[in-house]
Amino acid sequence: MNEKIPIRNIYFKRKILPIEIFHNVLDKSYKLSHDLNSPVLSVVIGTKPDFYKQAPVMIEAIQQKLPAFVIDTGQHFDDLLGFGIQEFELQDHIACNLQIRGDLMEKASELILKFGSFGRYLKKNFGNSTQLLPIVHG
Repeated sequence: MNEKIPIRNIYFKRKILPIEIFHNVLDKSYKLSHDLNSPVLSVVIGTKPDFYKQAPVMIEAIQQKLPAFVIDTGQHFDDLLGFGIQEFELQDHIACNLQIRGDLMEKASELILKFGSFGRYLKKNFGNSTQLLPIVHG
């Protein structure tokens, strides 16, 4: 007999932290990009080693007065692991904090979701006229 087996669904309800957006940093970068007719460097910093690898890129961009901002994944939200931001004085250049939390799989899925949301935010608020050049190490 071909008896129907009931299907059971597993539902997940996971609360995630919102993306913190610092619009003044974005405004400054996009205005400079427009003035220089230059792409905006968007430097992604995720882990403690990233601070040390990406900080020189951001510091040089600042010194050269290039349009640039930092996307902080927020994975290191404690003072000890997140100290690189203060150490290299990048806090004034953070355009968004994605506030990623969880285990490896949760972080991966949340990164995809939040990068997409941030991209849509940029498109809605700044349009398509400025090119972003993402810089990710790893």
